[in-house]
Amino acid sequence: MKRPFRTTAVFAASVAAAAIVAGTAIAHPHVTRRIRIPLEHGEFQVQYFTVPYNASHLDKIPEGYLWHLGFASIDVGDGVTTGGATVPAGKYHLFARLGDGKKAWSLVIVPQGKGRDIAVLGFQTFNEKDAEKQKGMVAKLNEMAEGKIVLPTEFRREKSDSEHLSMTVEDRGVNLGEARQGNTGDVKSLGHDFVLHVDFGELHGSVTFDDKGATAVEK
Repeated sequence: MKRPFRTTAVFAASVAAAAIVAGTAIAHPHVTRRIRIPLEHGEFQVQYFTVPYNASHLDKIPEGYLWHLGFASIDVGDGVTTGGATVPAGKYHLFARLGDGKKAWSLVIVPQGKGRDIAVLGFQTFNEKDAEKQKGMVAKLNEMAEGKIVLPTEFRREKSDSEHLSMTVEDRGVNLGEARQGNTGDVKSLGHDFVLHVDFGELHGSVTFDDKGATAVEK
């Protein structure tokens, strides 16, 4: 397993809505993390803010809720696939969505543009006391996330000592198919596999991507 690629940068975005799930106050400085890996053409980049974890807020989150994951964003320099979904080249906001029954979270990407508005409405939704109003606000959140792609997420809930949101990219390298079993025929790459891991306290989600140099397709 190769080590994740990481760099840090100065955080320039507003953190007003970072209180959602993470807590109502940020007690000490946090930073932006940026992860990059090369693709066949361009690169895959993830950026997020290291917000603190607050377990007591989890039970207050309604199903269908979209959380901004530390104002996370993804920049895909070339088309990639994940499960049966195609992610065209472009810039996206990365969210976590609480599924039906409040049992599991899925990672969701939304084309860049309305991420900040969704985060602000999310903050208001989280603090809404009226159940019916909150339900309507959740529906509005999902309407605002027009063009969203739900990523096939391997989710698990497991205790962790982590106090902050953390993302890593596991670079699994080039898939050479039968060449790995000693086939002496022509060696042809079947794609570059990598996994995005998101860890937030006891919540853990992973999405596997495959870079096959796919042509970007608008949906």
